[in-house]
Parts: sequence; structure tokens; C-alpha cells
Amino acid sequence: MKIIFVLLISLSFLYSADELCSEPTFEDEFDGEEWSDMWVKTNSVSFDGSASLLYPNNVNLLDDELVLNLEFIGTTDSSGTLFRSTSGEVKSSMEFGYGRYEFRIWATGIEPMTETVLLLWDGDNYAKHHEIIGFDLLEKGYMTLMATGVMEDDEVNTFHNTKLDQNFEGEKISLKYHLYQIDYFPEKVIWYYDNEAIRQELASAKTLPDQKMRVVFRNWLVEDLQYSLTNDDLPVEFKIDYFKFTPLNEDEDSCSAIEDSDIGTVTNQTNELQTKIEGLEFNKNFLLGASEKIDNFSIFKSARVVWIFSDEKWKAYSPYRKIRETLEANGIEVIEEIPAYSGFWIQK
Repeated sequence: MKIIFVLLISLSFLYSADELCSEPTFEDEFDGEEWSDMWVKTNSVSFDGSASLLYPNNVNLLDDELVLNLEFIGTTDSSGTLFRSTSGEVKSSMEFGYGRYEFRIWATGIEPMTETVLLLWDGDNYAKHHEIIGFDLLEKGYMTLMATGVMEDDEVNTFHNTKLDQNFEGEKISLKYHLYQIDYFPEKVIWYYDNEAIRQELASAKTLPDQKMRVVFRNWLVEDLQYSLTNDDLPVEFKIDYFKFTPLNEDEDSCSAIEDSDIGTVTNQTNELQTKIEGLEFNKNFLLGASEKIDNFSIFKSARVVWIFSDEKWKAYSPYRKIRETLEANGIEVIEEIPAYSGFWIQK
């Protein structure tokens, strides 16, 4: 897998709110056969068995593309539920902020399939609090645009682009490459299809996401529809040619290249820690430790604040951007890694 880290010169002059860096700071062309730590394959049943199994073997690098496919394979989940089909999903291991997200994608376009590209922040409880922006391609026979803000009192703010015209329907979109783009800015979100702006939502009018987001590619089949497909429909392939990210030029560091060290690594120990942290009770504090350096803070997504005592002062991290800003405003350093053999406190 070929990842391009673009070396840029940071600019320090004043910028407008929507001014992007001059070049992408991250680009993945999915070249070669070596899997990158940037991407994590999902291995789970989504929504407690109401959808087909997301199976890592269905996510592969083939012919310089990231390919997610559907297979008719009899398998069971941990509760013994039988699934006749398996699907694929992959998430970025790092989070990206405000900026332009660009994808070149091939969708099969069979209506029951959910072929999706998302920007996702999943909070302490996905069912009650998560934020997404994205494209759902042709599950209903036409393109659907999604933007879900913070959920409160079971309120779900999802905006749909139904049928603007025939160019957004199945045969116009499927079985060919198209360019999909999302401009995620503090005050608005804009969706583009083949370089044409097709929708805009303003934060002044609707609750929009305001978190750092992971990139998610998903090819899946809702269980109650899976039997409408036959072997004649196979292969059902969702193919990504490339992904590029160009950040907003917000400060002198915004346009710096994203390095390998920024991605972080996911080890068995960090996976075990994440599982332990997710199982901790809310409204309590817990002292934990690790023998390895922790630089992939996705394991703390279910925590509210993580504290360490280092260099004779308290430092902290939070998956919530607003809390991080509050910490910094009160003179508390926001950490980017936890050294090996360090203790840290989890506040949930």
C-alpha cells in the first residue's frame, strides 16, 4: 500500500475561514500489497445481528485499489445467529480535522447494498452519540447524503439528498469511477460529485458535527434484504482508487505533512486496553498502565478525559475537541502520546 506524505512549507500569513492548504497533506493510492497501519479492518456484527457480518477477509488490496466485497458464506456470530453473507468495512486508525476529503470510488450499485464512505466520530456510546458526514451510494436506488450532529433526546439530524435529477440514480453512478468530495468546515459542510457542488448545510441552521473524524469505507448488506441477491449478482465490489486529505490552513502547523509517526500503531496490548476502557463504569475514575508507548488515542474514544502526571505537572487528553480546547485554555498541556511504563487516569 503506497501512502504519500506530502512535504509542504507551513504558511504563517492570515487566512480566510475556508482557506485550504495548497496541497494535500495525506494521500493513499492503495498501491502494492503491503497493508498499512493507517487502516483497520472491522471484524464484527453490526447492530447486534441486524446486519451481515463485517469480515476482514472481505477487505483487500487488489490491482492498486482498496476493494471491499460481499460474499455468500454461511457463518455464525458469537450468539449463534446464522448469516449467509459477509461484508467488509475498514476505518482509518487516525482522525482528521477540518478540510477537504476526496475519494475516487467505484460502486456496484445494487439497491439492497449499502456502499458507503463516511467521516465518523463515534463517542462513548455509538447508539446514543455519534457524528457522521458522508455518501450512501444507491442503497435506495439513488445517492443519499448524510450529516448527523450530536444526538440529544434521541434526536437524529440526518439530511438526505434524494433525487436531484437522473444523474444521481443507479445506472448513472454505478459500475464506473466517480469523484466524491466533502468539504468539512467549522461553519458548513459541502458535498461534491464529480467536482460539482450538490449540497451545502450551514452550522448556523442545523447541528453539524464538530469533531475530528475517522474515514470509513463500508460495503454491507442489511440482513432482511440479503436474500434478494443471487450468485448472478456477484461479485459485489466497492472499490476505492485513492483518498486525499487537504486540511484547512488554520495555523502554522496545519499544512505540515502527516508522518508515519502521526498514524500510530495498534498492538495487542492497546486493543486489550481499549476493551478494558470501554468496559469501565461511567462517572468514575480509574488508574491504568501499559508497558508500551501509547500513540494511537483511538483506544480512549469511550473516555471523557485521560490524565497523566509528567514533568511535575498534570497533562491530559480528551476525544472531545471542546474539552481539549478547555484544557488548553486553562493552561493544561494536551498530550499526543503516553510513554511506556506510565500510569494514567481514565475519567469517564
